[in-house]
Amino acid sequence: MKYKSNLKLNITEVPQDGKYRITENGEKIDVRVSTLPVRNGENMVCRILDSTKSIPSVDELGFMWTSKRQIDKSIKKKNGTILVTGPTGSGKTTTLYSMLAELNTKDKKIITLEDPIEYELP
Repeated sequence: MKYKSNLKLNITEVPQDGKYRITENGEKIDVRVSTLPVRNGENMVCRILDSTKSIPSVDELGFMWTSKRQIDKSIKKKNGTILVTGPTGSGKTTTLYSMLAELNTKDKKIITLEDPIEYELP
């Protein structure tokens, strides 16, 4: 798993993140791999991401109206930073990519800082 994900095989004392892609029958499946040092070695977690699925709109995410209103206000600002926090699997990346999809027009320049990059948007 570490080899496929381009992680350093001999490094076990620090966390590492990587990913690899499986292509089967024309479908692309991304596997994100995270390692974490533990008492007797390493703990490894793999997350499977179906990159063929489209990114949902912000409206489809099911936010309560108060949160949705705050997101809409943030998206309409000319500049700024949006910080999304939460545990693994809580929807942080989906939320941010939904917002990016709404903002992504030819007249705007958008720069993201991600590590690792989960989805590639034009």
